[in-house]
Amino acid sequence: MQIVVDESLGLPIEIVKDAIIKKARLKNDGSLSMIVQKETGGLIAKRLTLEKKSKELEFEEMMQLLEQHEEILYVYDAHVINEGWLKRLRTWVYPNQKLFLLDGSDNRAFTIYFLEKLKEKSLEELYRSSPHQNKKFTLTNDSKYQSNYLLLKKLKQKQYYLFESKRQIKIVSGKKQDLLEQFLSIPTREIYIASRSPIEHSHNTVKFYELQKHSLPVCSDQTDIYIPQYENV
Repeated sequence: MQIVVDESLGLPIEIVKDAIIKKARLKNDGSLSMIVQKETGGLIAKRLTLEKKSKELEFEEMMQLLEQHEEILYVYDAHVINEGWLKRLRTWVYPNQKLFLLDGSDNRAFTIYFLEKLKEKSLEELYRSSPHQNKKFTLTNDSKYQSNYLLLKKLKQKQYYLFESKRQIKIVSGKKQDLLEQFLSIPTREIYIASRSPIEHSHNTVKFYELQKHSLPVCSDQTDIYIPQYENV
């Protein structure tokens, strides 16, 4: 099985070293990392401009990959590709080819956990994991981080907000380190944390992964947290 990952997720290189990286569709064949580096410090709040490819071209690109690999796990960014179209394609190619889908933008800490555990378990075993057996959270200084996903100018808000990732429910607000400490003190086997910004901690239960600088959204300081629920913990 071949893993394909959207570039805009900015997952750590060591996690995706064997994956095919699907480049972001930018106008004028621009480089995502170069645009992020150039525009995030600007005075004008620009948005990342994605090239609008036709469904036929998207279909052709995915079919080329499926012709080379009968089974693909596509870790996609739901903010830069049409999720509904992907699900229709998955149904259309089955059973001759198998296209497995994982929304990597939902929670990057969970995405990293999933890819790491895929080295130990089968895809079917991981897919069978109940959504009630895990906890996903997002800590950010942008209360509108979903709608500002493609914004390039960095925001300077000092107030942070804690969201339950899947339902986008705002739980509490406060200082970043104070909110993080609430998780770091939880008695659990391990906590997965993913962010572009390093965090301060001395807990051996924390598995921290630093995202690449072009990991979207770049306008906010976002930290994804995933707490696996194990039996007897």
